[in-house]
Amino acid sequence: MNSYDNVPYPTFVQEQTHPDRMHVIASLFGMTPGPVDAARVLEIGCGDGNNIIPVAYCHSGSTFVGVDIAEQPIERGRDAIRNIGLKNVQLEVRDLTRLDREFGQFDYIISHGIYAWVPEAVRDGLLQAIREHLAPQGIAFVSYNALPGGHTRRVVRDLMLFHTRSIDDPDEKIRAAEAIIDFAIDCTPRDDYYDKLLERRRKTMPEGTALFHDDLNEIYEPVYVEQFVAHAATHKLGYVGEADFFEMTDAMYPENVRRKLNELSGGDRIRKEQYMDFLSGRGFRQTLLCRKEAAPDGSVKIESIRSFYVSTTMAPTESEGEFTTKSGRKIKTNHPVIVERLKKLCDLWPGSLPVQEVTGGDPLLENYLFQLYSANFVQFHSHAPFFTTHPGERPEASAVARYQAIQGEFVATLAQHAAQIDSDAARKFLLKLDGTRTRQELAEEMEKPLEIIEENLNRLVKVGLLLR
Repeated sequence: MNSYDNVPYPTFVQEQTHPDRMHVIASLFGMTPGPVDAARVLEIGCGDGNNIIPVAYCHSGSTFVGVDIAEQPIERGRDAIRNIGLKNVQLEVRDLTRLDREFGQFDYIISHGIYAWVPEAVRDGLLQAIREHLAPQGIAFVSYNALPGGHTRRVVRDLMLFHTRSIDDPDEKIRAAEAIIDFAIDCTPRDDYYDKLLERRRKTMPEGTALFHDDLNEIYEPVYVEQFVAHAATHKLGYVGEADFFEMTDAMYPENVRRKLNELSGGDRIRKEQYMDFLSGRGFRQTLLCRKEAAPDGSVKIESIRSFYVSTTMAPTESEGEFTTKSGRKIKTNHPVIVERLKKLCDLWPGSLPVQEVTGGDPLLENYLFQLYSANFVQFHSHAPFFTTHPGERPEASAVARYQAIQGEFVATLAQHAAQIDSDAARKFLLKLDGTRTRQELAEEMEKPLEIIEENLNRLVKVGLLLR
């Protein structure tokens, strides 16, 4: 039996793998990927389908296929599909390196968290399967542990493997691994380099069964981005970019650093990104690939944003023209039109606006909006959101979220984020939002004032959980 049958791996919806994200990046580089609402999507290593099922729910005009070698996660995913009532997604138990030709071609292929954790032959098989099943303008998402950051992770991993090498029970192995890192931190002099390395990794280590499959996996092969792109090329796959656009840019560096990076890279895009990985100590990548013959040259077509929608998580500060992200990063502008439209976007979150409505077709505003996107202050989307920002008379939550709320504390939002439902009261409220109850009926059944019902509905709106 596969280890993922014995020890379930926790899976959640992953925003970066969404076909919408891939569509936006590819379009910016001049490609013509398939429309997200009429696409064929394949996830290789889908587990229980928790990543593609929420996307299938939103895109009824698209078809989704998930394959995984572990049988029990596939069965759990099939149960979810039946209970939710989806007709456009199927999950299959398959060897990821031997997909049948009758599977056909896909506009979007997802492979998250596999490449660095499997033997060399499987890595080759994965890339070959992507090449064989990718449509002419198709996009594939492949995530992998990267170097140089992967070196530091390996130091901590080696300690855990050494300490737990004679332990077979998964739960005991996980506890022992966590305990030895805590012990090492306690024994290391404060502010020592090694102490900081251990503490940083302890804070970011996966928990529970994720730790078992990740850091305690017998295989861990992080690679440099140059190595990954070269490997992909041997399977006639070309580099498109990263799933997070801002991770490809040098916008965070001062002008003198940008000049030096351009000098060192000599105009070679991958070489420049490799230098930036060294500067940042990057340890994880989410790379987009395409057929080699369709690979873009790396030049951005800013005019492509005119067909997009734009959203932002920023909020205005007390200082006029200043906006801040949730992480505390700030921008400031004195352009009155930009200020007014950014405020409108902030108020609308998690909703979005057509880019044309924000820029009015003004090239100056288009360029400014693209700069904000490049610095990760705003996000682009290929379509309007599927959630409402104003609850209706009979509020309805996503059927996927209502099903998942019964199974555990994390649910997928219609904005393709994982939201935590951390109390029985919140779970009970969410389950009642099936579109059959008015606000008054909800108040009576929950034995709460209408004001509390409104507050709870607004909280769900802000995470994109309501259809109407």
